[in-house]
Formats: sequence, structure tokens, C-alpha cells
Amino acid sequence: MRGIPLSTVIDGITSALRLSERTLGISTGLIRCFLWHLPEDDASETLDQVLPYKDRIIGVGLDSSEMDHPPSKFKRVFDCARDEGFHLMAHAGEEGPPEYIWQALGDLGIERIDHGNRALEDEALVRRITTDGLALTVCPLSNLSLGVVDDLTSHPLKRMLDAGLKVTINSDDPPISAAIRVTISTVSPPRWI
Repeated sequence: MRGIPLSTVIDGITSALRLSERTLGISTGLIRCFLWHLPEDDASETLDQVLPYKDRIIGVGLDSSEMDHPPSKFKRVFDCARDEGFHLMAHAGEEGPPEYIWQALGDLGIERIDHGNRALEDEALVRRITTDGLALTVCPLSNLSLGVVDDLTSHPLKRMLDAGLKVTINSDDPPISAAIRVTISTVSPPRWI
């Protein structure tokens, strides 16, 4: 959308990732995300654009604002991505209801849930996630900056862990980094960290 060729982006990022692997021993993998608020045709076009880079992109995801955009509208493109051998993940249950997590699991066949906060509202869903051994990539500062939680002391991370969910703590995507940096400078960590 900014006129930068995809090859420039992929080459630049993978160059930095290879350097970090050589010098720091950090292993990485790229995930190309589709945007919730755009139509599935846009996601299909994005998938077509990344096929030449399958050797450098390990998966596809679904991100941006969930509200009023059910995962089921992306079923066909996720089926295609699975057929191409990509790992599948989706932001679900940060802003959207638990039903969006169910759809991401059933309709999209995801292997990882990004966020997943609202899974706690559905005991059967928590059981499904734990039984399947799926991980949640939880982003507390993103949740705070987006107003998903009022403050870090009310974040559901501890309840997630107590429920037996596999949780990793993460940052979120660059467009909200400025809000996160402001948040970090004004928030003290919760007592349970």
C-alpha cells in the first residue's frame, strides 16, 4: 500500500533475521498476515504474492481489528494456504467474542491463537484449546493500549495460566508501537509478574 515492492521488504527482513541467527543464535520465521477488515479477495491476492517466498515465510495469519469481521469469511484463503504448506494462525478473542476463536479453530484450522483473552468466557473453549495443546500469543501492553483491559493488574494472564492454557507473552505489531511505548513509560508492572 505504500509502494514498496514486496521483494524489498522480504529481502530486507530476511537479511536482518539471518544476521541475528548468525550473531545471536536467534531462530526466526516470518508470518504474512491478512487483515480482518479487508475482503477475502484481498487476502487471496496477498497469498498469491507471497507464494514465491515460501522458502522464507513459514505461515500466514489474520490480524488487525476483529470487530464485525468473523474469521469464517476467510475460510477459502486459509484452505489454500494450508494446501500450500503454510502454518496457520489468527488474532482471535482480543476484541472479538469467543465465537471468533471457535470459528478460527473450526473454519480456518489455525494452529495458534494470537491473543485469545476472551476464551476465558467459555469453559468448553478453554478445554478445547488446552486439549489441542494450542498456544496463545498474549500481548498485555497491546491489550492495554487498545482498551481491552483497563490496567495491567486486571489483565487475564494469570487466569489463563491458572486455567492451564499455554501462554507466551509478546509485543504486538508496529502500527501500535507508539501507543505501547507511551504505555510502558507510564505503567508499573503488575504484582504477579
